[in-house]
Amino acid sequence: MDSVGGGPGISQPWSRARAIMSSVGVQPIGTTTFYNYGRYKNDNADQLIAQIALTDDKTQLKDLWTQLNKLYLTDIPTVPLMYRPGEFYAVNSSVWQGFPVQGDGTNIPPQICIDGSGIKALYNITAKK
Repeated sequence: MDSVGGGPGISQPWSRARAIMSSVGVQPIGTTTFYNYGRYKNDNADQLIAQIALTDDKTQLKDLWTQLNKLYLTDIPTVPLMYRPGEFYAVNSSVWQGFPVQGDGTNIPPQICIDGSGIKALYNITAKK
């Protein structure tokens, strides 16, 4: 992924934030860019991402991530349309119901509902009435 490095994944939250929110090196509209496809630009987000990469103090990291997450939740124009915790880290239970939970007897961890035998969990997810 260009200068961002390897693809973002569940074990690389910094890469995910950088690929979605960093405007550093993003090409202008009309040219190809390899990350931050919406070309989101927020100087505060760029500063937070840079600080997160250089910080190992757990208290400070928690504060930086909290600030960055607040920006993401209020600014980023993306909407996950299906249950994909490995990609989006969220479940919307205000509209949908039936997600697997620990102890429900299905023995399906939520993080594998899109792979292998975990797909059977998708048959239990329905819209709330």
